[in-house]
Amino acid sequence: MSHTDRREPNRRSGTDRRGNQRRRGTDRRAGALLDNESPTEHVRNAMQLLVNALESDDLTPADLTGLAESALARLSLAVNAMEKPR
Repeated sequence: MSHTDRREPNRRSGTDRRGNQRRRGTDRRAGALLDNESPTEHVRNAMQLLVNALESDDLTPADLTGLAESALARLSLAVNAMEKPR
């Protein structure tokens, strides 16, 4: 009997059961990773996002806005990290 013959009917129909909702677990892990980066890394990554935006000819206004927001978030994290008392 093959693997497909043993499957239950209607199991994993291939449709995404999450709908359009974002996965929260991934966001928490990504946030934790961002918190572990140094201010220098945040600034470097923000600069790279802005360079990518300037060099790209095919980004939509929404894409440009997303890149700018990401760069600003990185810069904010860097400033907050530098202002923390040691």
